[in-house]
Amino acid sequence: MKISHSCFRLSVILLSAVISAFAFENRDKNLLFAMNYDNFEASANESAGVGKPLNFKGNLMLRMHPGPGQKGNALCYNNGENFLYNTFGNFLPGKGTVSFWIMPKNWDHSSKKFQMFFRAGLPGKFNYFIYKINNRKALTFAIHSAGGKYILHAPMSPDKWISGKWHKIDAVWDTESIALYIDGELAVCEGKNPYQFRQKAKFPADGKGGWMQIGMSKGWKDVDENDLTVIDDVRIYSRKLTADEIRAAYEKIYPKRKTAKRKFTLSVPQGKKVVADGKLSAGEWDDAAIVPLINPTGNKASGQSVPAYLYLKTDRDNIMAAVKVEKAPSSAVHKNDDPRIWKDDCFGIQMEFEAAPLAVHSEFERSIV
Repeated sequence: MKISHSCFRLSVILLSAVISAFAFENRDKNLLFAMNYDNFEASANESAGVGKPLNFKGNLMLRMHPGPGQKGNALCYNNGENFLYNTFGNFLPGKGTVSFWIMPKNWDHSSKKFQMFFRAGLPGKFNYFIYKINNRKALTFAIHSAGGKYILHAPMSPDKWISGKWHKIDAVWDTESIALYIDGELAVCEGKNPYQFRQKAKFPADGKGGWMQIGMSKGWKDVDENDLTVIDDVRIYSRKLTADEIRAAYEKIYPKRKTAKRKFTLSVPQGKKVVADGKLSAGEWDDAAIVPLINPTGNKASGQSVPAYLYLKTDRDNIMAAVKVEKAPSSAVHKNDDPRIWKDDCFGIQMEFEAAPLAVHSEFERSIV
């Protein structure tokens, strides 16, 4: 009986070792720090450096909150506390990705108080911030180093940044650029995102002597300690995650909804031939089908609506198409050869043809989808 019991214990130990080895073998080798709070602890699940917090002991049982998608546990903290960790081994200033899920518990985009989510710093060397500034409704990713400051501001949408809604944040950087992703997509920022540096940044080689934190920094003004934030799945990498990796991680929790493509069928009439001279002469396209076009100039930011129309008709042998935009040409005058000139004044049409029943259409008509 004792022999069987010992053998059983040995089997369990060996099985656990195999599982642990398999998990380690399949983890990203560039993952420096990972913490998911599922074990009710503030210590990292995995860390290349010291994973225990410097300023907290005990468990987080009373601070737990359901994670994104109601999966696992997350940490709920107030805006007057933080959890500190050593950066050495866990954070590389020169290149990396900081990734986590965040949820405003009792505040939203309109808050006029600081909300700190992540910070890593070493006095006189570097400071990395991912936070909401008090005087603007934006999520900010900022790097302050001896060589300069690099900042991205992503406006917080009032219909998305509400209490109780999860968001996935990914901040990536190297010595040439920084970028900010929200909910698996490159964030719309006040400036260019990614932001390309004019010259290579000078960051310290490692984080020795520094610290990083989850939560608010001590001594900051414009802070309401009653504000509650929920955070989960904190990960720090020593490389820049790709856009596909970031999107896949988000859709693992919130899969993208698949919507059926809508098909619009247009009956194209038979009409008289036209002269292909680049002009829409009077009466030449009166017998054509007309399709209104949306945003023909591609300028979404301006919000201006420019009337534009696609004309389509057919004769015995050809499909004839023309586009009319109710806007004066704005292209510059080119005096030299430019192979890219076609990009300024051209259009393209993608069409799928389906044969039409003879009882419905004439011999020369077709349906365009």
